[in-house]
Amino acid sequence: MRRAVWLLVVSVASVGVLLLFVFPTRTLLDQRREVAHINAQIAALQSENAVLRARAADLQEPATLERIAREEFGLVLPGQRAYAVIPTPPPPASHPGGAVGHPKHPHGHHPWWELWRDL
Repeated sequence: MRRAVWLLVVSVASVGVLLLFVFPTRTLLDQRREVAHINAQIAALQSENAVLRARAADLQEPATLERIAREEFGLVLPGQRAYAVIPTPPPPASHPGGAVGHPKHPHGHHPWWELWRDL
């Protein structure tokens, strides 16, 4: 009987220690990690907000708006003319067999009736 009472006291004391120290400490550490993660998110968002504020201020400048209108939308001021420079097309691809429509003989020799082409 005395042993059962001793086991009960030790069990109750162990549960008490867990409830008083271990669980609150674990919760506290989890909350600290979460706070650190949220603070990092806040810092990133503040940095992004600073960049966006600078961009918004830049978009209030008439020179910036004119540059964007010209570059991105191809707009011009009244009285100006817009020109588009079209790149030249690439040359046609050459065929490895020689001239187009005149394939070479498989052994590199032409038939006798095509000898005049090589002159």
